[in-house]
Amino acid sequence: MKDLMLKSLAIIIILLTSYSLPAVYDADSSSCFLGSRDLYLLAVAQDYDGRYTGVATKAYVSMMPGNGVIYLSVEPMAQIDMQASLNVGLLIASYVSKINVSNYDFLVRIVSDTPIIGGPSASGFLTAAIASLLLNQSIRNDTVMTGMIMPDGLIGPVGGIPQKLQAAYSIGAKYMLIPAGQRYSTDLNTGKQVDVVAEGERLGIKVVEVASIYDALRSLGIKISEPEKTQPYIDPDINNKILRWAENLNLTYQSIKNIVEGYRINPQIRSVVNYYIATAQNLSERAFKSFSEGDYYSAASDYYSAVIYLDTARWIIEIYVNMTRYNDLYNMITFEFNNTMNSYRSLVDALRREGSIDLSKMIVLNEIAYRVYEAETTLNMIPRPPIQYLTIDDIYNAVYTLWRINSSMTWMDLYNYVKPSEVVIPIDHIKRSSNLLISYVQTLYTYLSSLGVSISGISNINRLINEARMAYMSQDYIGSSALSIYLTALVSSYLHEMFTTNITQTLNSIKEISLKYLGDLKSRGYDISIPSLYIFRGESISNIDPMSSIFYYELAIADTMWLSLFTSSKPVKYTTQPSTSPILNTTSEISIITSSTTETTKTEQILSTTISLSEIILLVMIPAVIILIVIIIRSWKKH
Repeated sequence: MKDLMLKSLAIIIILLTSYSLPAVYDADSSSCFLGSRDLYLLAVAQDYDGRYTGVATKAYVSMMPGNGVIYLSVEPMAQIDMQASLNVGLLIASYVSKINVSNYDFLVRIVSDTPIIGGPSASGFLTAAIASLLLNQSIRNDTVMTGMIMPDGLIGPVGGIPQKLQAAYSIGAKYMLIPAGQRYSTDLNTGKQVDVVAEGERLGIKVVEVASIYDALRSLGIKISEPEKTQPYIDPDINNKILRWAENLNLTYQSIKNIVEGYRINPQIRSVVNYYIATAQNLSERAFKSFSEGDYYSAASDYYSAVIYLDTARWIIEIYVNMTRYNDLYNMITFEFNNTMNSYRSLVDALRREGSIDLSKMIVLNEIAYRVYEAETTLNMIPRPPIQYLTIDDIYNAVYTLWRINSSMTWMDLYNYVKPSEVVIPIDHIKRSSNLLISYVQTLYTYLSSLGVSISGISNINRLINEARMAYMSQDYIGSSALSIYLTALVSSYLHEMFTTNITQTLNSIKEISLKYLGDLKSRGYDISIPSLYIFRGESISNIDPMSSIFYYELAIADTMWLSLFTSSKPVKYTTQPSTSPILNTTSEISIITSSTTETTKTEQILSTTISLSEIILLVMIPAVIILIVIIIRSWKKH
């Protein structure tokens, strides 16, 4: 009898332990995803004969709880430019959706039956897929896309579009999105230009050009709130301050000009000196024109450049006559730099102790920071006395460093002058964002390097990235973020320089999106004066130097994008949404599946269902078990 009672107690214990803990994970691994998208990417493959063919490659994009990381699995190939472009796409998707991705991870799995030529050409479509997951919206299942995502949200040019059009036809696509300006694309096999819009009509495919991620999302059937354009505006007090900068720089230019005109130039250096004098004169005339038109920042910028060129001419003359004058120049630079860096660090240390900074103040401090650190970078590049040999470039870089330091102090004066916005950002928030920015700009640099780009000035990017890392390690989070924002604009302009097929169209697209991003910043109630300065500057030189114009527009975009991301955080709320897009069927019985119905997280469904079942079982079993235990104990006592 005792053995029977012991067995009964054992059964009770097993039953209790079996049902007291609810299961929280389904055997189906997909249950950990918040949502997923299945789509076809268009790629190009090369056969053994060297002929190129279009390939439709399956891709699976999934979102899950996490820490803002994107994972990539590519079979049978993977290239670093694809990983880098995906990291860029993740940030763009975060910006356009207005959702902070730091609480989510993404898995992108690409499967191909044949080795494909790697590259970032699919990054635009993948960015759209990520945005659709964040926005909890389905994407059209009859549309495919090719185009690389750019750091400013534009869709950049790609190759092999005629071949990719054939791939789109093979899977029954009805629409194909391509980058704006690439209607006439080169056939990789024949080398001839193909009108892909006309060719698409012949195949029954409507080819649509898209300029930005917003255009792409709309064409994919996603309802997206695109910022409205606004015209640049500068606060009158700030504008008056910049007017004084322009006037003072003009006076400095005239003063140096009087000195140079009094020198007797040695014939051996006359041609070099005359080049710098003539360049300075042209810049001065352009500055005068901008000033007369009321564009004081452009005037100040051109007077500033004119001063650098003319002062370089002056120092070339003086150093050629007496080499020890370089010692004087170098000592002047180091003295001014140490004073400026000490003032900057004192300000940053005070803000770190306070634990926060006003948004308007931070915008100006960003301008100070990247100038100070850029001056430090160029200072480390110039020769340190004593030396016996100098190049013209050494002298120019030394003079540039001197005036970059001067520019930092000018902005320092504006920092003390600018009105607070009453929008306070915690330093800890800037710390987290700064770390993200450094990773982002490293991604852009890796992206640029992986493409084998050869552009003058690119070697300096890595030095500035290291400066950003060092600033972060020294707890100057404002400085590291400022450098990264500046570098974002610089790398973006290099990418456009490399890939642009129609400079006028690219310039107009970038200007258009800069005005929209400016409108987004304005709609949040923030001062738009600083990014407006860069838009005015870009506009003033668009006909003279379009690539430099693009850089200034990119500066405005980088400023507005990152300020918006600094001040926004919005979680994803998932609800069940049926797909409204029809399933595509073709005569070849091939279908494109570019969206899966977004559902409430399976994990949450399983968890809630299992918990409810467990509660019911426990409510029924516990009283029964108690009664059984009482009966057993009584029986025990009787025996």
